[in-house]
Amino acid sequence: VEINPLWQQKKLREFCKANGILLTAYAPLEAKGTLWGSNGVMENEVLKEIATAKGKSVA
Repeated sequence: VEINPLWQQKKLREFCKANGILLTAYAPLEAKGTLWGSNGVMENEVLKEIATAKGKSVA
């Protein structure tokens, strides 16, 4: 399942939790080279600001 900071799939996660289903995140940081393009997580300005404020990288 594709889950990342920009597409959190809250309803799906709630359903899976309620039914004892464990999720594995696909492309949590980037999805370059896919047919649907990039999810843009690594270029997201809000995530960059948070990372910089914490002295971390977006990854």
